[in-house]
Amino acid sequence: MIRTSAGDAPSDIRLGLRLLPFVDRLPVPRRLVAAENAGRLVVRMRAAQHRFHRDMPESTIWGYDGTLPGPTIEAERGHPVTVEWQNELIGPL
Repeated sequence: MIRTSAGDAPSDIRLGLRLLPFVDRLPVPRRLVAAENAGRLVVRMRAAQHRFHRDMPESTIWGYDGTLPGPTIEAERGHPVTVEWQNELIGPL
């Protein structure tokens, strides 16, 4: 079984579905540059929609800044960075 936001579903093998691999471009994470924000970053954890494959429906995910993968944090050695993590998740997935 596969657990989805809509409930349990049989795996694709049991359904006889075949997904063509490598058809979707890999997501490029958004950049959070500490130097542009005086070393202070805010990352929000929240629900969002994500499509894992072009032939699949969107799924609800819990992501950092609502993205999957979350943002890439860029920092420079020797420069302190403060990250404020804000939990905006509400209820079950």
